[in-house]
Amino acid sequence: MDKLTKILQDHRELGQSIEFFGKFLDAFIKKEMPDYLKRFQRFHAHMLAHFRLEEEGIFSFALQNGGPQEKQLARELQEDHRRILDMLAKFDNLLVSYNNQSEAKHTMDIVDIDKELFKAIYIHAQKEELQLFPALKKYAG
Repeated sequence: MDKLTKILQDHRELGQSIEFFGKFLDAFIKKEMPDYLKRFQRFHAHMLAHFRLEEEGIFSFALQNGGPQEKQLARELQEDHRRILDMLAKFDNLLVSYNNQSEAKHTMDIVDIDKELFKAIYIHAQKEELQLFPALKKYAG
């Protein structure tokens, strides 16, 4: 399987597993935080591997072989990766430090970053799938 096919398959899998974002409050109410944390940490590990594959494959190819627009888009997507990874780490830290005695602000911080992460990952995937991947097909002779 070539790297682009693997990345597109990963996008589908990640798209299906991202549904847990937005379910924090439900887990909070049902007191299912340990399970929620485990699911998030699996997702986080998958995102790290997925981003590495993109960085080493697709983005590297775009920066070496693409035109000015593809190179700029690859650099923007790399910056998205850094920003998303920072947010994932912050979210992980908030979840790990969460307990039943946590203050309301802690809960709201989790809810806020939960929303930000979902939006950032969705927009990032759309830029890849609708802009970069189609543009690179013309260079993959």
